[in-house]
Amino acid sequence: MLITGLLCFTTAVMAQTELKPKLIITTGTAFGVAPDGLRNNYNPKIGLGAGVEADGPLAGIRFHLGYNAFAVDRNGDNSGPVDFSGGNLSYMTLMADGVIHGNKSDRKPYPFILAGAGYVHFHRGSYNASAGGVTISTNSDNKGYFGFELGAGLEVPISEKVGFHIEGTYLNVAADNKNHAMIPVKAGLTFAL
Repeated sequence: MLITGLLCFTTAVMAQTELKPKLIITTGTAFGVAPDGLRNNYNPKIGLGAGVEADGPLAGIRFHLGYNAFAVDRNGDNSGPVDFSGGNLSYMTLMADGVIHGNKSDRKPYPFILAGAGYVHFHRGSYNASAGGVTISTNSDNKGYFGFELGAGLEVPISEKVGFHIEGTYLNVAADNKNHAMIPVKAGLTFAL
């Protein structure tokens, strides 16, 4: 159903007569929301992103690549006196989004909303967890999953070809029988090609 909706949206966007390519470069961070272990045991670090959008007067289609990293919070709520070492977490996304935006013909700031889906690749570094004289070690692991995102933002034209871009999204990934949810917040520049 999601793929059918994306195909219908793509057809509607492509029917617009004034599609223009746009490059988007962002930086930011992501906050872990769920499960509790992600929210309580990891601190957000840097996030980077780049994408291309086929941008029309009312809507567009965006393809983008993102990277976000988290560091283990050694002082977090670990459900007991557990000492973590290592185990940083990062993920990469390759997403396709439909974007609907407000009127942008008068070169004033305009809001947008987006929804999409794609591939999310998690990497967790090896770590040791110690409690009560017992140490558990794990190897690093890499796994890929399907994810979807919903979001909103604001674009502020700086000139005819350059704009300032800020957005926040809700990213949900079903991984290992749990929903992992993050809120990436990004800011950057757009360049009309």
